[in-house]
Amino acid sequence: MSPETPAPAARRRAGFTLVEVILAVGVIGIAIASLVGILTSTFQQVDDVLQTNRALTAAQGLITGLDNPRSILRDLSAASSNSINNTSAFYFPTATDPDAPGTPSTFDNATFDASNFELAYKLLNQAKDADNAVWLYVYERKAVRGDLEVGAAGNIFAVNANPALVEVVYMANQTFPPDLASARSVIGAPMRVRLTLSRLLVGQRVNLDTATGEPTAVAYAAGTALPADPNAYALAHLPIVAEFFPHDFTAPADFKAAETQPVLTQTIILNR
Repeated sequence: MSPETPAPAARRRAGFTLVEVILAVGVIGIAIASLVGILTSTFQQVDDVLQTNRALTAAQGLITGLDNPRSILRDLSAASSNSINNTSAFYFPTATDPDAPGTPSTFDNATFDASNFELAYKLLNQAKDADNAVWLYVYERKAVRGDLEVGAAGNIFAVNANPALVEVVYMANQTFPPDLASARSVIGAPMRVRLTLSRLLVGQRVNLDTATGEPTAVAYAAGTALPADPNAYALAHLPIVAEFFPHDFTAPADFKAAETQPVLTQTIILNR
């Protein structure tokens, strides 16, 4: 009697089980999440490096501007066709004090040959804390010649006419709108800089007795203003703190309330 021929094994159905599909999707999802995390971190690091480089460039421009305050521009307007910088009214030492608009200034270029230190002191002596800080804008722009600057329409600027330069601007209303950035041929976005008096002044005898020519016994305390007259300031240097923030064109009330961390903080010493 011949042995029975075994029945053929049941043919397995082609495809993947539900468990296998779930595992594969999970592995792919984890890989994608990891890749996104790596790329996000890399992009953030690149952005941080770019912002730091911009802040370092702005810091160098700020130091140059404070060493020569007559180069600091002020109260620019996109509608004033002032991109050529061809009038003294566009510069900081004009006939009005920056801390008292409308009040005649003894540091007007036309009437008094103040030293660079006196002009910088006049700008900074009230910056006793963050609430009284002096805000400046520093940016890179395309430097263009007057004959190349304006196009046929009267308002088109040849942004690639000449190399870039760094400008420092003081705005009484503390705003720097996008249309002004466009009119100035700004490269990227300006850096917003908050200037305050350094705590290195605390405990220093900063008031000068004009009768004796010697410092008074009163020591400087944090949060107080310096003497209004630079000649009544006893020290040969003025230490300030500069904090650099990326300018996203928000209103002053908004960026002051934001409490964001500065990209760069530097102590700058101005010497007489």
